[in-house]
Amino acid sequence: MSQWTTKIQKTGDLRVITLPADLLLKTQWAVGEELNLTVEGVNLHLSSNRSPSLAELMAQVPEGGLPSIEELEGLDSPIKPVGREV
Repeated sequence: MSQWTTKIQKTGDLRVITLPADLLLKTQWAVGEELNLTVEGVNLHLSSNRSPSLAELMAQVPEGGLPSIEELEGLDSPIKPVGREV
């Protein structure tokens, strides 16, 4: 887990929290991106509102690709067939 420290600052009528550039690099957030704010007790959690790109999804595919149907047969699956599979 990484950790950063920042301060709440006043700019006009707004209160602003600045995010360090290295935090933006690590999270791949960009200036102008919408973030979700969640409050739990006195803690604030930030998360991106962005859907992953195709490149980000493809980066999660294991080397050599996904297993074939034949390789998956016989494995326990929480999904039960209903009789109309192609």
